[in-house]
Amino acid sequence: MKRTSIIILFLFLFIYPVYSHASTSAEKAQSTITSHKGEVIFIYASRVCGCTKRKCNLMEKELKSMQTNKKYNNIKFTKINYSENKDKAVTILKKYKMSGIPVCIIIDKEKKVKYSASSVLDKNKCTKVLDTLIKKENK
Repeated sequence: MKRTSIIILFLFLFIYPVYSHASTSAEKAQSTITSHKGEVIFIYASRVCGCTKRKCNLMEKELKSMQTNKKYNNIKFTKINYSENKDKAVTILKKYKMSGIPVCIIIDKEKKVKYSASSVLDKNKCTKVLDTLIKKENK
């Protein structure tokens, strides 16, 4: 009887708060996604050969300069490390029919691909697409 009481107490004190926090976090994340005008998804890998690592670092640097630009505050930037979160990365790569590392995918609110790049990012095209997403929503 005492052991059962301890188990129930443990579940109530530790498991339930984690579960309820996870559900409210998921609700907050969903509401945040809908408030954005678009999303930039960057998939890279931390455990790769030197040439791929350089491509990842270069693309990350370009995307970071866009992310810090206040003009793009309403664009969500998502960074996924393939080496640490392979399942999530593969799911996104398959969903948007992309391959290779690094990858940049820009989607609008309706989850339609507006720009994608593998290995090399064209910063001019990328910024034009982001500017279009911002203007589209302001009309």
